[in-house]
Amino acid sequence: MQNQVTDYRFTSHGPDASTTPVKTGRVRTYKGAYISITSLCNTDVCTYCYARDQKTESHTMPIELFREILDRLQEVSDFPEVYLVGGEPTVISQLDQYLAEIERRNWTTTIYTNGGFNAKRRDMMLASPAVRRIVFHYDELLFDKFKWLRSRWEDNLRTMGTKCETSINGVIDGPDFPLIELVDLAADHGAALTWIFATPTSGGTPFLGLGQMRELGPVVQRMLLHAVERGVKTSPDLPIPLCIFEPDFLKEYGERFALIRRCQPFAYFHVDGRVSYCTAMPVYTAPRPADAEQLAQTIERHREHDRQLKQQPSFPECVTCEAHIKQVCQGGCMTYKVYGKTPAPKDNRVFIDLSVPPSPNRDA
Repeated sequence: MQNQVTDYRFTSHGPDASTTPVKTGRVRTYKGAYISITSLCNTDVCTYCYARDQKTESHTMPIELFREILDRLQEVSDFPEVYLVGGEPTVISQLDQYLAEIERRNWTTTIYTNGGFNAKRRDMMLASPAVRRIVFHYDELLFDKFKWLRSRWEDNLRTMGTKCETSINGVIDGPDFPLIELVDLAADHGAALTWIFATPTSGGTPFLGLGQMRELGPVVQRMLLHAVERGVKTSPDLPIPLCIFEPDFLKEYGERFALIRRCQPFAYFHVDGRVSYCTAMPVYTAPRPADAEQLAQTIERHREHDRQLKQQPSFPECVTCEAHIKQVCQGGCMTYKVYGKTPAPKDNRVFIDLSVPPSPNRDA
């Protein structure tokens, strides 16, 4: 029987959040590792794709490397789940082999997809005990460019929902984004809903500023209340600046909608085995770890970088904000602190110095 863990996206979380029990010396985490198993995509048109500029000469992760990563993770952490991302993970012809490696460890996986996979691939995922959750990316641009996609997307969403937990993820890019319609779509298909604002990435993708997010705050509040009416479980997929919400609304619904959250990095594996601590922020990247101990060291150093970065304000308004000063709010996605003010550097890779001893207490 596969290990079962709560979907961290729908609970408030951060460094002080409850975590799965860990053995002494293990890396403490509230979520599993993200693994990019391919940089290939069957659409490759999403405006806000963080992965487009991260492509390497090796477009698909070899199964041997995938197996090695799972072995390393099993040594450093007790968390029994990984998240498969890309590119588009479902384009890999041997996807069943990757899922079998997860199943062999009694782990589960969440797959992030654009929903364009065919019936044969869908049946294979339905048959795998490892597939616990699947997240369908929603983008009107995809449906406009690929006329065949919407009907297949909805059919896959409906069918996958008969076997595993499904959710829709939408990127709010302005006042015309169909928030209410997305809630209704989730309700009609028995899916949950996660949402984010368009945030900066290393690829220089367009993003919303704090003023724009504040203007959309009332619309987001109405969307959340509509989700309650329709019985749709919902939360942001990334931390949100808390100042976009009315204080009374935040006080009453902050926990219910998991609005109060701060990231704590674990591990994001690139196709070639390099390790970052954020899918959209490869500015902190370490070489492929030689063994489990080196992976643990990398994670701890990434967390130290993260702690330092969190001290920086995302926006000028954060400087005097009590929520920022008390580290309750991290000012939205961490990418605002790196890419929100200046263009992305040509070389986003900053390798972590493995010669510096990590913190001795990994459970901190």
